[in-house]
Amino acid sequence: MMMPVLAGVIVFALSIITPAPQVPPPPDLTAQDNTKHTVKFILTGTATNADITYPSGSGNVDTQVKLPWQTTETFTGDPYIFFYATNLGYSGTISMEVDKDGAVWKKVNGPDPTNHVSIGEMLHQNADN
Repeated sequence: MMMPVLAGVIVFALSIITPAPQVPPPPDLTAQDNTKHTVKFILTGTATNADITYPSGSGNVDTQVKLPWQTTETFTGDPYIFFYATNLGYSGTISMEVDKDGAVWKKVNGPDPTNHVSIGEMLHQNADN
């Protein structure tokens, strides 16, 4: 009758000396994302003029433009990207597109007539499909 007890002691002893599986360390949440991204802001439509706001490397830009219009900015990391446009006329449409690293990232087509369109998301968000 001692054999089952001895077998149990040996199994218990082996479980104590067997090392636990290695768990990877948690990610470094303080690490900086230094990835550079090229972001193109594009405004088109049948409207003539629009008031726009978008981020740039030197702060936010708020200006009036003639359509069609576009500009390119470079951002580092994962900033909040926004693009707002207001039709300054009483007719016509405005549509906006934001391209990230050469591919369409976000796109909004305003109804006819368009009064206002906007895009706003963190740069790491997936592209619209």
